[in-house]
Amino acid sequence: DNDVSRHVGGPLSCRHEHAQKCARFLLEDLNRDEINESELCFSYGPLDNEHVINANLNVATFLSRLSRYIDDDDMLHLARKARKFSVSLQNGDGSWFYWAPPDLKVWSVDNYHTGIKLEWLWMVRQYDPEPEDEENLKKGLRYYITNLFDSDGSPKFTPFDPYPYDVHSASQAI
Repeated sequence: DNDVSRHVGGPLSCRHEHAQKCARFLLEDLNRDEINESELCFSYGPLDNEHVINANLNVATFLSRLSRYIDDDDMLHLARKARKFSVSLQNGDGSWFYWAPPDLKVWSVDNYHTGIKLEWLWMVRQYDPEPEDEENLKKGLRYYITNLFDSDGSPKFTPFDPYPYDVHSASQAI
């Protein structure tokens, strides 16, 4: 159903207008790198060309959701390409680095960004389910739970170090 107000609260016209403005910013102001025919990466911000996996997956999630409400196949196509790029960069163990090629500035995996990628992957599946994403989500959750939390359940900053304790990691885990 296309009743946006039921899903995001508030009057339909107000929410729809704000969502459209956000989409225009994402589609017109962010830079895009067409990786290949089936993948693209939205930049982190309008002034850079950086490939940040979680930022790209965030854009894909928003566009997937909005495209369903406004019935925009072109928007959905772009969202799928961005999602495919982010998902394709999942490591064999289920983790993701923060940066994506060609910007692999730091080969780091951390709790907060892993959690947010998993949340957005779960969310995008609510609006545009892809069967292969189920396994990516399961693999990512296994990695997240096994490697990014101590035995007492407290979040570790990285797989190798609990410090610094980070409020973002703790709140993301909730």
